[in-house]
Amino acid sequence: MAWTYAFDTATPAGSDAPATLDNDARTKALALQERLNADHYFPLTGTAVSDTDAGKHRKLTAQAVLAAKPTLDTGEAALYTKTVSGVSEWFWEDSDGTEHQLTNGGAINVSAAEILGLLANDTYFTAVDNAGTGTTDLIKAGQNEAADTDVAILPDLTRLATNAAPLEDTALANKKYVDDQVATKALGSRTSTDTNSATIASGETYLAQCDGYLSVTGGYYSTYIYSDSSSPPTAIASHAHMFANDGGYLKAHLGAMIISGEYVKITGTITNPSWVPFGTGGLVKQ
Repeated sequence: MAWTYAFDTATPAGSDAPATLDNDARTKALALQERLNADHYFPLTGTAVSDTDAGKHRKLTAQAVLAAKPTLDTGEAALYTKTVSGVSEWFWEDSDGTEHQLTNGGAINVSAAEILGLLANDTYFTAVDNAGTGTTDLIKAGQNEAADTDVAILPDLTRLATNAAPLEDTALANKKYVDDQVATKALGSRTSTDTNSATIASGETYLAQCDGYLSVTGGYYSTYIYSDSSSPPTAIASHAHMFANDGGYLKAHLGAMIISGEYVKITGTITNPSWVPFGTGGLVKQ
C-alpha cells in the first residue's frame, strides 16, 4: 500500500530553518504511526495514540519469501516464508538450526513426529460435531477386555466412510461386507433317494452337490460311511459295530456331515437312508 506520510532520513536538511523542525517531527511521527498500524493495533485517537491496547499485533505479514533458510546467531529462532510449488509457505527455524515447514498448500503442515501432545489414558480425542455446538468422540487408548494390554478404542456407532471392501487382512470391514461373506444355507427337504430318484444304497459311490447330513440305520455287524475327495472315498466319516443280543442283532443309527464336492459311500447292511441338504443339491450316483 502507498503511505500518506514520507519517512525520509534526509529531512530535515542542515540548511532548513530551525523553525521548521516541528513540522518534520510531526510528519515522522505520523509516518511511524501509519506503518506500525499496518500489522499492529496502533490507532490515532485525535492526534494521539492513546488506546490501552495499542502496540498489540493485528496480524503478521511477511514482506517477501526467502530463497533459503536464514543464518541465525546462536540461540536465535526465526519465522519466515519460502516458496513451495509456487506458493508462499510459512517456515520455522529453531535454535538448533532445524527448519520446519508449518503450512503446505494452504493447510497446517504437521507430521506425526512433531505432535508432542499426549492424552490421558481412557480420554477421547474429540472433534467439533456436525451442528457446530459441541464435540464428538473419535478415539482413545484403553484396556482390552482382558485388561492386560492397552488398545485403541472407537466409540459406539462408529462407522466407516464408505461400504468399500477392505484391501488387506488387517483393515476394518464394514457390516455389509461381513454379511456378504456369510453364505446363508437353508435346510433342504429330507430325502432317501439320490438325484435319479433311486434309494440311497450301500456299496454305491455318490458325489455331494452341496453340504449336507447323511444318516442311515445300520445292522448285522459293522456299517461304515466314507467321505473324501477320492472316488470311491476311503476316509471314514462314521462307523458303527453291532453285537449279537439274545439271538438277534442290535441296530445303530449313524450319520456324518458331508462336504459339497466330496464323494460318499456306505458299506454294510443299512435301512432308512436319509439325506438332508444344507441348501440345494443331492447325491449323484457315480
